[in-house]
Amino acid sequence: MQSRLFLVLLLLYYLVFILALSTSPQAAQNLTSLSNHLPLNISSLAGPPPPPGFSGIFTLQTRKPLSEAAIYVNAIDLMYRVAQKPWEDVTEGDVSADVQNVEIVATRSELLTSKPLRNSHIVLGLYLLIFKMARRSQWCYAGCFMFIDSIRTGEITIDSIESGIANSTDMDFTIDDLGDWWEIIDPEDSSFKITYEYDGRPFAQISKQDVLSVALDGLATAAQATSESPCTDFAAISQSGDLAIAVRGVRTGWPRLSYDLVKKMLRLLPLDMYRNSRNCEVTFGLYYDGNQLGSGFIRRTPVLDSTTA
Repeated sequence: MQSRLFLVLLLLYYLVFILALSTSPQAAQNLTSLSNHLPLNISSLAGPPPPPGFSGIFTLQTRKPLSEAAIYVNAIDLMYRVAQKPWEDVTEGDVSADVQNVEIVATRSELLTSKPLRNSHIVLGLYLLIFKMARRSQWCYAGCFMFIDSIRTGEITIDSIESGIANSTDMDFTIDDLGDWWEIIDPEDSSFKITYEYDGRPFAQISKQDVLSVALDGLATAAQATSESPCTDFAAISQSGDLAIAVRGVRTGWPRLSYDLVKKMLRLLPLDMYRNSRNCEVTFGLYYDGNQLGSGFIRRTPVLDSTTA
């Protein structure tokens, strides 16, 4: 765990350097504050801190393989919807995502001795379940029973569904291909827009799996913040440690970048890159009502590569 923390600190300095190169001189003056904020937001590579007394039992049915990409896409969608709600709120009813013939469902326990299932339990349980699958490279039927003080709160299942039954989760959004750069309009709020473009660095190809993984890692981290909270700086890295996403607010006055918009970006941008096979490093801007509120990038992490080699 200490070695992973060291890698995160190395990433912190890498992010400061890159953002300083890609930010205007006026905004670059504010980068000195980055080290005061980013450690509070940046992923620890082990998911968000567990609630007191939290534990889980994880099962992988390796004889029933499933699509890695489909598992990630569903996990991102489910994580996004849970992340929009307060961290410690009790979950009402089931939460599910079912596209690409894979279904992920989080359900509360019906046992008489059960404890309430909270949003934080779902985020942590799903993150750890995907983390275990990624670490073993075993993408298959899976499940997680979640407990507080050894009393069950709920479970998460990953299963297949018959073709033609799925797709109840609406993941459509407006995408404009404008040549050298692309634009995404949030289907739930047309005032929110993301623009992104190819970074232009040589040898900057990245894997689809890392793009999806960094989104899930970011959502698990951002879920701890209320959607209304302002976001000064935010960063996360993929479970492989090979890819980073970073964003920082560019305005000090109103309107400001909020965690609600960061969560939206973590869902919309990686999924658009995945669906359109844009396997390259990118820089992006976040806009609301025509005002740019944030800027950031998705890039490989050569600092981590050189450290772990």
